[in-house]
Amino acid sequence: MRPAVPRIKPSHSQEQDAAAPMRAAESAVPLSGKEVSFEQAAAAVLCDLQDALMELFAAAPSDIRRSADVERAFGINHLLGWQLYRIARSQNPLAAGMHVPARVSMKKLLTAAARRRISPDILERVSLAFDNFERFVETDAGNREELETMINAFLPEERRKQELSSKAAVFKGMSHIKGLAAEADAVAMFFTPSADGMRIDRVSLNCEFGLRRIRPDATIVLGSGDTRPLEKPIVTLDGRPADNPMGTLLPMFSSPLPPLKLVRTETMIDYCLAGNEVGMRSAVDIVMAERREGALPRHWKPNTPRYGGPAYTTTTPTKRMTLDAFVHEDVFPGVAPRLWVYDTAARGSVFPIDNPERQHDRLSVRDEIRVLPSGLRGARLPHAPKYLEIIGHISETMGFDGLARFRGYRLDVEYPIYGAEYIMGFEIPAPPAV
Repeated sequence: MRPAVPRIKPSHSQEQDAAAPMRAAESAVPLSGKEVSFEQAAAAVLCDLQDALMELFAAAPSDIRRSADVERAFGINHLLGWQLYRIARSQNPLAAGMHVPARVSMKKLLTAAARRRISPDILERVSLAFDNFERFVETDAGNREELETMINAFLPEERRKQELSSKAAVFKGMSHIKGLAAEADAVAMFFTPSADGMRIDRVSLNCEFGLRRIRPDATIVLGSGDTRPLEKPIVTLDGRPADNPMGTLLPMFSSPLPPLKLVRTETMIDYCLAGNEVGMRSAVDIVMAERREGALPRHWKPNTPRYGGPAYTTTTPTKRMTLDAFVHEDVFPGVAPRLWVYDTAARGSVFPIDNPERQHDRLSVRDEIRVLPSGLRGARLPHAPKYLEIIGHISETMGFDGLARFRGYRLDVEYPIYGAEYIMGFEIPAPPAV
């Protein structure tokens, strides 16, 4: 049974005429999804709705050239006028699916149009097209929200907007659940040839800006130390062994920290902020840097990982994440990085980067790696002004000469997905032919 949409009641002869377009519409638009693809069926239904509304606009008592004209012509509110105009004027019929009003709003339109003596045949066509759309939603999507998600797969710009909205909602939810949040995280890695020329040295920078509690009982972990000895100790930028993970703190760029408390488990020591202050007044900036010699092989060998590079896993809800790689001209020559984004909830961090057993954990996102302008100024980060000064400090301390011989790559993500691992992977080249 067709859902009740208010229509101008036709005469007996008009009933016979109205049945024909209804049968035609139903036969022209297969709704089961079996005869045609989802994209084709959605386009057919939405194109029919577009045509019906364009015919309605043509019959309006005044010219319609913009959304405000729809409001005036039919005496409806601004939002409904804007939705109808977007449907009728969408270049891609699929894009119209993002703006179809609810049934109660369509009822208002048909009632208002009838008062303006629009032809009952035109009103019937609009009503039938809307009925077909709602049946399509029910049979192929289930509800409007799922339909928009499905349509967005074919509309890159709409998909980007919806993805950002969804990620913002996850950030908000996880912030409340964990009771903490950060304004921005920035991670940078610098790759240079090792002294023996056989491996690659790595300098790592980790920044958390505006880290704060939003619930007094939340725990903020600043660093975790393994109680088992490492093969090589963590080394500071100037080459001194760090006594603990907090030993890599760069105090000149970090906020004065409140007291720390140590939380010991069987295998780990966590360094946590003491106290229960909340909000932006208690926010801190945490900047740490460390150095590891021989972190990666210079050349690839069979049966070893083929890719290497920086990674970031979202463990604190944050509004913005930046992942940078600064690569010396003699490292990974001629190689541009690839992006992998993995869901780590079930199986943890991914190794190697291109692990074929973890391909089903990869997430489809719209984020992209971009090349940075050369030199130190190319590292500028508008939403974190302190970041450029930090990069300059590392360059000066390590003798990187203002990054003059480095090329830079950046992944910048708004609302990184909680629990996702973002990896910028460089293919390790084969050894030069002898």
